[in-house]
Amino acid sequence: MRFAWIDEVNNGCASCGGMVIKDLVPITFYAAPVTPNGYDRTFNGEIQGVYFTATYVAGHGWSIMLNAC
Repeated sequence: MRFAWIDEVNNGCASCGGMVIKDLVPITFYAAPVTPNGYDRTFNGEIQGVYFTATYVAGHGWSIMLNAC
């Protein structure tokens, strides 16, 4: 997750520029409801103002989307 954050911010959303991230930033997760099967979950959160959605599906693993652009 943090690597994706650093890569996205340093890339500048595929434009020129961006910034050099040297320190790790805090990740904030918001409450996520438990699905009926008790395993699949979707978390929302933010990394220093950049929002993300992280979804876990049993048997498939994690899928994370940074809403940076």
